[in-house]
Amino acid sequence: MHAFSLEFYADSLVGKKEVRRALSCYQQAEAHRKLASSSPSSSSSSYYSTPPLSSSSFPPSLTTTKIKEARCHLSLDDPSQALRALLSISPPQRESSLVVQMTLGQVYGMLSLKQDAMIAYKHAVSLNPLVLDALVALAGLGVGKEEIWEVITREGSPFSAAAVGGGKGGGKPGSANARRRNNSSSSSSSQEDHHSSHSQELQQLQQLRDATLPWLQLFLSAHLAMQSQKYTEAATAFTRLETSFFFSSTHCLLQKARVQIEMDLLVDAHQTFGRVVGEGGTGREGGWEEGVMEHMDYYAVLLRQKGAGGALAGLAHRLMGLDMTRPEAWIAASLHSDMRGEKEGSLSLIERAIQVAF
Repeated sequence: MHAFSLEFYADSLVGKKEVRRALSCYQQAEAHRKLASSSPSSSSSSYYSTPPLSSSSFPPSLTTTKIKEARCHLSLDDPSQALRALLSISPPQRESSLVVQMTLGQVYGMLSLKQDAMIAYKHAVSLNPLVLDALVALAGLGVGKEEIWEVITREGSPFSAAAVGGGKGGGKPGSANARRRNNSSSSSSSQEDHHSSHSQELQQLQQLRDATLPWLQLFLSAHLAMQSQKYTEAATAFTRLETSFFFSSTHCLLQKARVQIEMDLLVDAHQTFGRVVGEGGTGREGGWEEGVMEHMDYYAVLLRQKGAGGALAGLAHRLMGLDMTRPEAWIAASLHSDMRGEKEGSLSLIERAIQVAF
């Protein structure tokens, strides 16, 4: 119970941005759990005869604590310690955990270990082909479309051809009934029900595959085109995604706005950003979608160029309220200070943005 109390307290500290104290509590919780795992049972062996905690008996609760510990290290800009925490998780649990693989990819990227990052993100996609952040990361690492698509449709994936083909043992129950004519009618009915249920599952899987693969291919193509600086192709793909599959998708709109800036279509980019944040930067339908930070520094530059001081001030204030650990918030504040003629304050804020980013 003490370990759980420590972890809950650490979670609350993270919420209050007291990361160092949270990290200490997570480490204490981990030590308590290890001690509990190696302590004697109430009815059998003594303390000294109890085997130590091994990788095969690594409890799931320790995996969760290690992930939180790693995230604290990342918040403190210490990816090496984050990596050490993640690699201390037992291999079976590490390899089966999507969260661990995604975090490993992030850590390897921060450490400039490109090949290791690629392996981690590919493993994450093999665990769940719809982890879009992993697909975007692979595109950013320069992995080709065919290589990524091979992971998505690999054997065992719900999007593989074999997954909807019935596989082995998919024969009809009629032949079994012919060989077992003396079986009871209840047994025959049970077999037919099982076959009907299996057929329905295959049909549902096929429907899921048919509905998902078109937009997933387009999503991947859009990000690969963006990384390859094929901006016209990327803009077209993001537009198709937003109009045909995910109407007014924040992600698609933000990526499209970024591409439009690269194409020097600044008026179009401003309009696209406006669809995300709403008129005057107050948010769509009276509320900004929670957590929207990506590319907002580009939007801040557009507002500065237009001389829209009120909108820029509102943007900077909102970004600061969302997350002060992201550089976008500090860049927007710096641009606003610069617009007001506060040069020293602007430089101080941009230095803060650089510190946060790196």
